[in-house]
Amino acid sequence: PLIDLVTSARIIDVKEERGKVYARTEDGREFSGDALVGCDGLWSTIRPFVLGPSRPRPTGHVTHRGMITSENLPPHLRKKCVYHWDRPGGHMVFYPIGTKGLYNIVAVYNSKKNETAELPEGDPEELYASFAGSLPEILELLQFVDTSKKWMLYDREPSKIWSKG
Repeated sequence: PLIDLVTSARIIDVKEERGKVYARTEDGREFSGDALVGCDGLWSTIRPFVLGPSRPRPTGHVTHRGMITSENLPPHLRKKCVYHWDRPGGHMVFYPIGTKGLYNIVAVYNSKKNETAELPEGDPEELYASFAGSLPEILELLQFVDTSKKWMLYDREPSKIWSKG
């Protein structure tokens, strides 16, 4: 084949020499080729090779997540569809996962706190205050969200450069 797709390989070093790109993985493997496509997300190790060093910026949004089995879910919410409720300063997404009767719940809101820890301690008061006055379904689903921790959301400045070499 003209392209080899390598998955589950954590790239720790990239260099370019004489029209070839070289990548070394955490487990010591080395790859070379005409191109390297980086699909390694927001905290990319490949991005600095193309764009130089930079850090993601906090968006001010916080996410709380939860999963529930269909047996524990109120009957009127046991639907095989995706719900996406928007509200000022946040939203909630609720949907079934796979065929085993699990549902995923994601509650996102603008946090008034400026935290940047990787997995900061949850803040149930801020979560419930952010969704006060929401639809009854949203308030009902909040009880199944994990409030012990929260995920800070990040993004990056848009780039006009998408390749190097």
